[in-house]
Amino acid sequence: KTDRMEVEEALKKSESSYRSLIEEAPYGICRCTVGGSFTLVNRALVRMLGCENESDLLGLNLGVDIFDDLRDHARFIGWLQEHGSVEGVETQWKQRNGKTISVHLGGRALRDLRGQIAYFEVIAEDVSERKHLELQLRQSQKLQAIGQLAGGVAHDFNNLLMVVKGHMELILGSMPQTDPLYPRLDQVQKAANRASSLTRQLLAFSRMQVLQPQILDLNVIVSGMIQMLAR
Repeated sequence: KTDRMEVEEALKKSESSYRSLIEEAPYGICRCTVGGSFTLVNRALVRMLGCENESDLLGLNLGVDIFDDLRDHARFIGWLQEHGSVEGVETQWKQRNGKTISVHLGGRALRDLRGQIAYFEVIAEDVSERKHLELQLRQSQKLQAIGQLAGGVAHDFNNLLMVVKGHMELILGSMPQTDPLYPRLDQVQKAANRASSLTRQLLAFSRMQVLQPQILDLNVIVSGMIQMLAR
């Protein structure tokens, strides 16, 4: 009788330790039936799905209420039934407020003495923040690539502008200002100067040129563009 009491006490301690491990885990952990009904959930999963308490979550169904796409649920359960365990499944889950989150799933199928599946154990990690950071990184890489492309184009375009500006200076330098073509050619030179300024900005954007902040007179800049805007 004493041995039996010791065994029962040991089993209680083991069960309490197991329950404590599940409750304190940083990942969402649940146990559910083949039909998707929850029989055990931990606090992390309750928080992850935006439920108020454990009872609120226990009343839901894994497939109908949690998976955003029922086809993903069917595939996940199919893998568990076929292979017994699965890892690295990424899918979308629904929170109670309707918001979807990205989750990383793993699980295993537990069988009874007859070899039938008794229940599934599922571990879930919310990777929404990680996905968001990965998206930001990809966007940053795209911007870097665009900057490099813009810098290369601006560099070649600036070389062409130097030729235009050089010839315009020679032409205007040898032409009297009373010549009827002088005002038009002068506008070409000003446009080339403005284009050169734009290429410098592109080079600065692509980090191929050091930014040099300057104090500008907006009246002069706007008045210099009036004729171009008028046309």
